[in-house]
Amino acid sequence: MSNDNKKKSGDKKQGQALAQKKRVKNLAAITVAKFHILATKNNTIVVATDPNGNSLVGQVSSGKFYRGAKKSTPFAAKDITTKLLEQIFSLNIKTIDVIVKGIGSGRDASIEAIKNFCLNNSSFIVNSIADATPFPHNGCRAPKRRRV
Repeated sequence: MSNDNKKKSGDKKQGQALAQKKRVKNLAAITVAKFHILATKNNTIVVATDPNGNSLVGQVSSGKFYRGAKKSTPFAAKDITTKLLEQIFSLNIKTIDVIVKGIGSGRDASIEAIKNFCLNNSSFIVNSIADATPFPHNGCRAPKRRRV
């Protein structure tokens, strides 16, 4: 092994600096955001991004709010979705596109929370709600039949 392949501590700092440069600097210029909801069986993750995919704010039900079996409940999903919508609203973002992914119990509760938030704030607009849940078209090959 040569010394060129070894990482130095300075390289790590450079990588962090590059990651920080990728962040959106002018939040006032953003008027449209994408709202990603990932509802798994054990957790719900909600992230707001700009149209290019750079994350603005995010919430996870397993973060500091809920632990154990409570994090997969519809109530937890509704709660973190409402908190994230309030953060987006404070950034003066008035239009969102919702992308839902996963089969968890939090997906319907999150969409319901978005609907209630839009009814309470008439200046907030939802352009579209899209389902991006992956599903197999034919799946894996079935195991060979057992011979007896």
